[in-house]
Amino acid sequence: MRAVVGDVVTTRNYTVSSKPNPDYLRITVKHEAGVTGPEGLVSTHLHSSVSEGDTLQIGVPSGDFFLAPAVLAAKAPLVFVSGGVGLTPFVSMVESLLEGGYDQPVLYITAFRDQDVEALHPYFESVQKKHLNFNVKFVYDNPPPGGDYPQGPLSIEHIKNACPRPGAQYYLCGPPPMLRGLLPGLAQLGVPQEA
Repeated sequence: MRAVVGDVVTTRNYTVSSKPNPDYLRITVKHEAGVTGPEGLVSTHLHSSVSEGDTLQIGVPSGDFFLAPAVLAAKAPLVFVSGGVGLTPFVSMVESLLEGGYDQPVLYITAFRDQDVEALHPYFESVQKKHLNFNVKFVYDNPPPGGDYPQGPLSIEHIKNACPRPGAQYYLCGPPPMLRGLLPGLAQLGVPQEA
C-alpha cells in the first residue's frame, strides 16, 4: 500500500484479511499507538484518518502464504496457529474455506500477550457459532479476568490439548520466537516441516 502522510510518501505491506471478492478488500492493521517514527506512521494514519469505504492506493498481492490447492483437494482437517498480528492471513483463509462449503474440521489457535493487543475475538467467536466444523481457541500470556483461557506463551502443549486431528495440515504465522518454539514439537507429532 502506498501512503501519503503529511510530507512523507511511503509504502507498507499488509495482508488482505477478507475472502477474495470483486467488490472490496479488507486489511487488518495493528495500531502502533504512541509511535511517531516511521514504524507507526502509517498505522496511526490509517487508524486516525482513514474510514471504511475510503479508497487506498494498493499494488498487486505479493505474498506466498496461501492454502495449497492439493490440501484443499485432499479435504484434510486443518489447524491454523497464529501469534499476534499473524492472525490476518487466517481471517481470509477461514472465510474462504467455510463460506465456500469446506466441511472438514478447522481448528484455529491464536495467541496474544493480553486482551489489550488482541484483534477479532468477537469475529472468530461468531464464525464458530455459525460453522459447526470450526473451533477457535484463544491463548493469552496474561488471560483476561473471568474467562476460561489457557495461559501462554503459546506452546506445543496448547496445541496437543486442543485435540488436533491425525492427518491434519498445519499452517503457522506469527513471531519467529513462537515459530521456533513450536516447530520441534510439531515435528515430534509427525507434522511435515515445510516453508
